[in-house]
Amino acid sequence: MAKRSRVLWVSHLVPYPPKSGVLLRSYHLVRELSRHADVDLTGFVQTAWLDRCFPGQERNRALTECLTALREFCTPRDFLPIPSEEQIAGKPRLALTSLVGATAAVRWLRSGAMRQSLAALAAAGRYDVVHFDTVSLAQYRPIFTGVPASLGHHNIESHMLLRRAGHEPMAVKRWLYQREGERLLAYERSVIPWFDIHVTCSEVDSDRLREIAPHPNVVSVPNGVDVDYFRPAATAPIANAFVFVGTMDWYPNVDAMRFFVHDVWPSIKARVPDATMGVVGGNPPAWLREAAVADPSLRVYGFVDDVRPYLEGGRVYVCPIRDGGGTKLKMLDALAMGKAIVAHPLAAEGLDVVDGEHVVYASTAQDYVDALPPLLADDARLAALGRAGRELVVARYSFAMLGRDLADHFQAVAARRTP
Repeated sequence: MAKRSRVLWVSHLVPYPPKSGVLLRSYHLVRELSRHADVDLTGFVQTAWLDRCFPGQERNRALTECLTALREFCTPRDFLPIPSEEQIAGKPRLALTSLVGATAAVRWLRSGAMRQSLAALAAAGRYDVVHFDTVSLAQYRPIFTGVPASLGHHNIESHMLLRRAGHEPMAVKRWLYQREGERLLAYERSVIPWFDIHVTCSEVDSDRLREIAPHPNVVSVPNGVDVDYFRPAATAPIANAFVFVGTMDWYPNVDAMRFFVHDVWPSIKARVPDATMGVVGGNPPAWLREAAVADPSLRVYGFVDDVRPYLEGGRVYVCPIRDGGGTKLKMLDALAMGKAIVAHPLAAEGLDVVDGEHVVYASTAQDYVDALPPLLADDARLAALGRAGRELVVARYSFAMLGRDLADHFQAVAARRTP
């Protein structure tokens, strides 16, 4: 029987509860990795996530609840506050101080307390692999001399910033995004050689990383889905109901809904007067809540504990995301539930979907207007899209399979460790 690797997973957040994109990926990969390796988990506490997932609950109690759940399959170590977020006017101060010196991505997670905590873990000499789950944590890699290390990339962060700069209409913001993206690109290029393996979310992101700096060991472990939790419903969806799920203070999701509500929805309503659009996700902006008050067919639900009833109720899942990076877990959840999907091609970036077979692509407002009403009237096509999407995620994107692949990659890295 092969010896189990000992892995330290360093996270930029507490990966629980698995209610949103980054939380879902981190939680499920740690859980599945723990079936094949002994995993210690440490990192930072992002209080915004605690407040969103445990509204009205005292933070220490919420953190205890998270760590208790994680302790079922791994060993939580220190989870520490983020100094830059505890300061008065922390975010503006971070942005200003990052105009010179280290980029915001590095300053954001700079912590003497974390450095001391990781140094103590390194001194114990117990790990075969240390995984840092985002490039902002790369600054702590030198603590673990002689230990193989992995760097995770939920997105290629510089690419995402530079893409955002290209879409930003305001000159000052465009300049800031461009400058930060270029500086982050230089930082990524400098730290890529520090790591024995890089783990991306897609082959597209793997190629982007290799363009920044060639590396012999870049692997893709796609975002996945719990195919037992997300499965087709036995009940029929609501007639003429569309749905979108996504955290509504994340700029690609806000941009997607602004585009859909302003540029698409009036024409859809003209063709299908009784159509409804449900938007599920925490922290919806004021303009969207106001639009829902003015138009009751727009239904803004905010954060919910379980998105499945809302996905079940939607006849078509709409995903007009046209910015950002990485692969979209919200797409995988909808595919796993057998939903027909109409999406911008970028929303499916990194997924092995075929236009017309698993999803229907739409880029312009007119594309959505041309695609959505006919789908509502075509039961056979709705069923075919849903069936093909479900079959794809079961075969390619099950978290159980992806966690096993990640364990194999870490085992191979550990086996190459110099005695």
